[in-house]
Amino acid sequence: MIPNRAIVRLVKNTNFIKFSKGDRILQTGSIAFDASTFEIWGALLNGLELFLLKKTDLLNPTYFSDYIKRNEISSLFLTTSLFNRFCEENPKMFGVLKYLLIGGEALSFKHIKAVRDANPDLHIVNGYGPTENTTFSAYYDIKDTSLGFIPIGFPLANSTCYVVSTCGTLQPIDVPGELWVGGDRTCFRLFK
Repeated sequence: MIPNRAIVRLVKNTNFIKFSKGDRILQTGSIAFDASTFEIWGALLNGLELFLLKKTDLLNPTYFSDYIKRNEISSLFLTTSLFNRFCEENPKMFGVLKYLLIGGEALSFKHIKAVRDANPDLHIVNGYGPTENTTFSAYYDIKDTSLGFIPIGFPLANSTCYVVSTCGTLQPIDVPGELWVGGDRTCFRLFK
C-alpha cells in the first residue's frame, strides 16, 4: 500500500527532475509496474500531458524513436535492459528528450557513456530505489562519465538514505554497510 504522501514526495517539489509547463511524459511501464507511479502522477500532479504506447510499438526501437520525436516527448523512464537494447540500436534516439530516467537494475557504464556522448544536453538520471519506497529512493544525474561507474547518488527530496553497520549505526564516508532508506528526516530514527 502506498500512501498519498509517498507519491507527492516523488513528483512534487522534487530534486531529480524539473517539470515545466508543456512537458510531455511517455508511460513506458505497465500499470502494475512501480514506475507507472512516477509516469502517471508526475503528469497529473504537474499539469502535464501523459502519452500511452502499445507494448508492441514500445518494443520496436525504430517506431519508438519516431514516436518520441513526433510527439515531442520530454521525459520518460526505461528499465535498464530496454535502455541497453535501444542504445545498441541507436544511442542518438534520446536526443529529443529533456530527461531520461533509467533504473530497475545496475546501469551499464558502456551504454550510459554511448548515450551521454551522443546526447550531451540530455539529463540522464539513474533512478535507484526499492519499490517499497515508491519507485525511487535515490538519484544520480549522470553529467560526467569520468568516474568509470554509475553511482546510485543522493536521496530524493523529502527522503533519507543512510549507510549503516550491522548494528544499525551510521558508517563514516567510504565505509561499506547496509543502505537504509526512509522518508523525511523528521520521521526517520535509528535504533540502537
